[in-house]
Amino acid sequence: MPGVGAWISELHHCEEKMQKQFYFIAEVAEILGISVASVQAHLARKRFDTVPVPTKLGRRLAWPVAVMNEFIEAKIKACQQQPVKAESGAAIAHTPKKVGRPTKREAMKKGAGHE
Repeated sequence: MPGVGAWISELHHCEEKMQKQFYFIAEVAEILGISVASVQAHLARKRFDTVPVPTKLGRRLAWPVAVMNEFIEAKIKACQQQPVKAESGAAIAHTPKKVGRPTKREAMKKGAGHE
């Protein structure tokens, strides 16, 4: 009958053979540098340019390691292909138009100018 040492060495040998096949949502969030809630939001909005398409394992979402590696490599290539903007273009800042109801102060300013 084999001893405990033989069982442990066999267990370590099996662990070396087994490689990770899937990432789960917490691991994907950590790899991408965003929160789990952000990953869930991107998936709910079907924004697969930000998070790759998952696979269902039972009730859990999983990402094959190969798919994640391809996704990351594609993102790196896309970043490398984008041209770098010149510094002169960065000096001109475009302020976005405000959206929504004006504040009371803005309404008072606008109203005061018409009198």
